[in-house]
Amino acid sequence: MNKNYVSLKFHARPSFNNSKMGKSKVNPAPIGLFGFAITTALLNLKNAHFISADDIIFGTGLIVGGMAQMIAGVLEFFAGSQFGCVAFTLYGAFWISLVYVNEFMDGSSDGPFACYLFIWGLFSLFMTMATFAPGMHFVSKTVFISLTTLFFLLSIIHGMLANDADASVHGLETLAGLIGIFCASFAFYDGMAGVLNSPAVYGREFLPLGPRSGAQKVTDAHDDVVTLSEAA
Repeated sequence: MNKNYVSLKFHARPSFNNSKMGKSKVNPAPIGLFGFAITTALLNLKNAHFISADDIIFGTGLIVGGMAQMIAGVLEFFAGSQFGCVAFTLYGAFWISLVYVNEFMDGSSDGPFACYLFIWGLFSLFMTMATFAPGMHFVSKTVFISLTTLFFLLSIIHGMLANDADASVHGLETLAGLIGIFCASFAFYDGMAGVLNSPAVYGREFLPLGPRSGAQKVTDAHDDVVTLSEAA
């Protein structure tokens, strides 16, 4: 049975290009972003039939995709980032559950697995809606749109496998892999921006994240610009 995995991406949190960073000057978002990017890239190199390394994907998915993202989500909770907390925590849980599910699945499980991926696609769609809120960067939208597309496409693939359409899915698997690699690339870029743009490194927008949607959102606490892409 084909084992397809997916993960997710998020963005640097409160105003990396401002001097005030709340209680802490450390932005936990890049931890989750790199965790997402690394595991998503590995998974989709496999989906695109460039590599075949289930053991590496399992191990990386559990520790880097799962635990690292969940740690980032907890840190985002204490930093007061609603979007980052929800996104990193749940997508980290997704990776942990995905490793577990694939370890105990057999060839008759494609139908339920298609439903599993479809539900995560719906969740990703709702999270994508948040990226169109005022202040969200272009990179954020790109990651979540491609991630949502990936979930739904993998759901279709496993639905076809459940109906014995194995010969028809090779091209779709390659397409899904390419979409996932695209998504992972933007996530990795977002993580780099979160580190390099931080006050502790360059202290300015060294790596641009693209235009923001609508007006910028301003916090009541310390009047720093906070974008949802930066809040993830």
